Order: sequence, then C-alpha cells, then structure tokens
Amino acid sequence: MSKDSIGFLESKNQSKEEDKPSFADLTLCLLEVIISQLVLKDNILGSAVCKTWREAGLYVRKVDKPPWLMC
Repeated sequence: MSKDSIGFLESKNQSKEEDKPSFADLTLCLLEVIISQLVLKDNILGSAVCKTWREAGLYVRKVDKPPWLMC
C-alpha cells in the first residue's frame, strides 16, 4: 500500500468518527431528565464525565424534592 492510500484511509476513518453522534452533544434539558432518574451514586459518577454533565447533575441534586415521611 502506498503512503497516499494510507493517508486516504486514515482521513476516511476520521470523517466517519466525526459523523457519529456523541453523548457530549446532548442538550442540558435532556441530560437533566436522564440524570434525574439515577441514584445519587450514579449521579455523582456521571457528573465526572464533563462540565456539561456536571452542571446537569448538580442542578438535579439541588431541585427541591419532597421530604421522606418517617412514621
């Protein structure tokens, strides 16, 4: 294989990767819905992924939730 054909294949593979959807591109609103369904431990772990996910995780944790009733 020549160097030109190797370069072509590499650029072709890169363009395929760029076309794939990324979880990092999810909207903040959608992230909040997803993260709100997680238990606290998973919320914290998910918040470590990136800045956007951290913001969503913190917002969901701060939302007022009804207090637990203890009898």
